[in-house]
Amino acid sequence: MSQLHVVVLLLSAVIAAAVLTCVDLFSLILGCVLGILLYRCLATQFHKLILSQPVTNATDASAVESLPATSYEFNHAVVNLTVSSSWFNLGYWKETFHFEEACQALARKLANAAALKADDVVLDVGFGCGDQDVFWLKQFHVASIYGVNISERQTTTAQHMVTAGGLDDRIHLRCGNGTELDIFRDRMKLPSVSKVLSLDSAYHYRTRELFFKQAFAALDSPGRLALTDIILTAPPRSFLGKLGLYLGCQLTSVPLDNMCDWTTYKQRLQRAGFHNINVEFVEEDVFPGFADFVDRHYAKFSALLRPYLWLKFLVTSKLLRWVSNHKVLQFIIVSADKL
Repeated sequence: MSQLHVVVLLLSAVIAAAVLTCVDLFSLILGCVLGILLYRCLATQFHKLILSQPVTNATDASAVESLPATSYEFNHAVVNLTVSSSWFNLGYWKETFHFEEACQALARKLANAAALKADDVVLDVGFGCGDQDVFWLKQFHVASIYGVNISERQTTTAQHMVTAGGLDDRIHLRCGNGTELDIFRDRMKLPSVSKVLSLDSAYHYRTRELFFKQAFAALDSPGRLALTDIILTAPPRSFLGKLGLYLGCQLTSVPLDNMCDWTTYKQRLQRAGFHNINVEFVEEDVFPGFADFVDRHYAKFSALLRPYLWLKFLVTSKLLRWVSNHKVLQFIIVSADKL
């Protein structure tokens, strides 16, 4: 190992320790900023050095060796080290301690909010690696699913899984932008869409309000939009609170405008043309559960990966505990109808 690699590991350990021991908001913000910045700088440059020791478990080895080159795209591999799936959402943890089951539970909650049924043609925006689409097809027997996702690598992974499962005739996945659904619809020659779904990704869209308008245009009448999302409990009033929100949005690639409260969120849905808007607040069954999972997962597999690859997850765990304890963010399951 070179001297540079030693310095990298030491810096990662120091910043991770600082983040995990901070007790006030300012030190939390500072620690998280430093931790995520270091993570972003190093993840791509040192991707080839992911393994810190030989891997003997075949499942673990295949997951780690398939890690993509960019930090965002290998998140699913880090949390699925012991399973063959590629799920990656915050999960719904009310009745499970297992990551894959929690992800499926959240996907099921969303499907129920959408009232999926056998004759539905679904447009899935932000499908990740495609696990949710296979799940919805098999569990709810929808007619067909069309999906758009911003990551080319994830899209390729999802397409391979669909082909391997012999589902090419019912699941059609392409790379594209969730706020350019009009272009996607023309390119894919989409039939009438009865449901638009977005599982744990809409807070990243630039902007979410534009996505609402695009989803409304894509839906047949009647049709339904259903999504899981993250919003503010209330807008911050203090300078430090506003600074923390701004930095958090910058470092997590969430447009600042997307971080609104429920009143504003509902108004934006209404402006897009939606009616019969329903919401379920489930943050107490989402944030702490994912944080607990990260801690357990790290304790079990910390020796498998280089320390800096855990930084994002450790920081996320710390932040989720803080926002959960202080009621800063809400995790919502929303449905809205096009009449």
